[in-house]
Amino acid sequence: MKTGICPKCREVKELTTHHLFPRRFYGTKQNKKVLLICRSCHNKLETFIPQKEKMPDRFYTSIVELFLAVKPEPKFW
Repeated sequence: MKTGICPKCREVKELTTHHLFPRRFYGTKQNKKVLLICRSCHNKLETFIPQKEKMPDRFYTSIVELFLAVKPEPKFW
């Protein structure tokens, strides 16, 4: 894992690798498009991705684009 700023929540955290195209459908050999994102945001992103049905390629890139475009809730402490 690598520590950095998560592109979604903008917090410094350990980042995990999210494959834009699910490994369960595309494997890993040709699947080089990845996003480094914190585990919490990764889990949220995965809730928008169908688990059992393969979708068109553009669906996966659109989901990530939309997910990153929505700003996180401000934290008041």
